[in-house]
Amino acid sequence: MTIWDWLSAIFVALGFVAWAIVGKNFQLHPALLGMMNTSIMALTVTLLSLRKFGDVGGKSFLSFRSFAVMFFLCVLNGIAFYVYSAKIANPLVKTGNYIVVVSIFMLAEARFLDWYFNSSSMGAINIVGLAMIIVGIVCLMR
Repeated sequence: MTIWDWLSAIFVALGFVAWAIVGKNFQLHPALLGMMNTSIMALTVTLLSLRKFGDVGGKSFLSFRSFAVMFFLCVLNGIAFYVYSAKIANPLVKTGNYIVVVSIFMLAEARFLDWYFNSSSMGAINIVGLAMIIVGIVCLMR
């Protein structure tokens, strides 16, 4: 990875977590917090993606099967985001710990899904990394 990849990852991580922590600090209702973030995020992504839509190349339109699967996964994402918003705004939940645990699970799940669906190789170092993730989750839960 180049330095620009690392910098973009730092920027993306900040964008993913800042709204949740600052929103809790402002004591916003979880539903309002979730609606604001997803609505404004959808508008932003749409506006930034419009000019690139024609440059996709290959498959730019979905088949019925791929549309149905992606529709289901997007609904699943919406439900997950609603739960996430409710958790991070809950005063009884340690927001930082919850975000870290979700992020760690995302790392592990992304690796397994990429291996299963895209046949990405998973060598010994990846397996050791996943074991470290499990240890990290156990440590954070205590």
